[in-house]
Amino acid sequence: MDGSVPKGVVIFVHGFGSSHKCWEPLLTLLSRDPHVTSLYDLEYIDYPTTWFSLNPFQRIPRLKELSEYLNSFVESPRFQGREITLVGHSQGGLLILTYLAQLLQAGKGEELSSLRQVILMATPNLGSTIASSFRRVLSAVFTNPQERSLRVLDPEIADTQSVVRDRILHATTASDTTWPVPTHCFYGLRDNIVQEASARGSFYNVTPLDGDHFSILQPKDDHDDRYTKFVEALLYPAGHKSVFEVDGFDWTLSVEPVRQENGFDVRHGITTRKVQTDNCASLLRTITFSPTNQCRELYAMKYRTRNDGYVHPTMSCENEATPQEIGRYNDAGTESVFAFRPRAGGNYKFAVDVYKGFDQGHRDIHFHLRKDCYYKDISFKLDLTRYYSEGWSISSEPKFYLHRHDPINHDLCSQRGFGDSLKPVTVDPGGIWAWRIQGLRQGVFDLAWDLCPPTELGKDSKESRDRLQ
Repeated sequence: MDGSVPKGVVIFVHGFGSSHKCWEPLLTLLSRDPHVTSLYDLEYIDYPTTWFSLNPFQRIPRLKELSEYLNSFVESPRFQGREITLVGHSQGGLLILTYLAQLLQAGKGEELSSLRQVILMATPNLGSTIASSFRRVLSAVFTNPQERSLRVLDPEIADTQSVVRDRILHATTASDTTWPVPTHCFYGLRDNIVQEASARGSFYNVTPLDGDHFSILQPKDDHDDRYTKFVEALLYPAGHKSVFEVDGFDWTLSVEPVRQENGFDVRHGITTRKVQTDNCASLLRTITFSPTNQCRELYAMKYRTRNDGYVHPTMSCENEATPQEIGRYNDAGTESVFAFRPRAGGNYKFAVDVYKGFDQGHRDIHFHLRKDCYYKDISFKLDLTRYYSEGWSISSEPKFYLHRHDPINHDLCSQRGFGDSLKPVTVDPGGIWAWRIQGLRQGVFDLAWDLCPPTELGKDSKESRDRLQ
């Protein structure tokens, strides 16, 4: 398999007494926008909602019941394995939040692993006062639990908002009961149904739009701010304070044979020693954070070699690693940590020269990605051109394995072939392989290969290289 991901899905949820038709102006423009359609399929869900029912054999369902209906829609087989964005207008936003809260209260946080973000449009997080007297009189005659959820200080919605605040907005880890979901709120500057304070609630990513409660969903064209701001939020999620938003993470590993009979003199801390090796390598990692990244925690990149090898690090900014981490490098010279607090849109480089890292029987590299990140794009390049230029050949072609979830049992990582095998996106006959992975939240990757020196293959070395062409 390759590292590409299927198109994401945007699911639109209408409000009280409405239907999917409220989205038609916006959906029409979105469906014509190649920036959107190349990445997302657009879907909507209708659910039973009305001001009142004259049919004595029918009732109006509560939000908690409707959230189960939404859950069954999201869990549809056609959405499996695809990233999902939920967009809710007015009560539709409350329905989405109820759905999230119920899953977390039931200890089913893992079911939110496919949820990329939530966008709320004029959602009454603190209730709506407009026409509240009329609504109360009407609901006294015609029982309507949905209307009650729109009232200021409604107990059921207050409980939902409390769960969302504590287990989503303030979540620091993804677990069965907590899940940090990027959430963006829009409100209308002329909305007298859901005013700014209610639309804002406890959320911190909030954007005003010129319009009222309904016209914010009715952009005139693709230059309308009501459209451009929505698309920007869709394409560049606002992020979460506990999740690093990473636009690009590029890895380049170059390994080459060396002949230095007397070994290499290396120094770390106050120690000088000699490393005997037949290989050297350079690993360059470049990470670019999204302009919308809001996480200001320390981000650390690490590298550790083995077999009494040595690493020499170069870092693109001041290192904020702990004294203990720096001390381990000074003591042994085999492990380096580069820690920093990323700025939004920042680009950081960590280069490591590795001596004796890829001996025979150890031609592989294994990494665990952080769990508190969203990686939009990861690329990995393995460069063995120096081996090829000196007559070496591949005895075991590079195999790249990816497991999209970090295992609880780390003993599994010692097994070669752990995870899915990814095909390279390009192979250069000169000895360069490249892989690409998109839309990754965590994971483990493992790359292994093997080589034969010229003396072992002799005249067959050319034939081995020809197989790559």
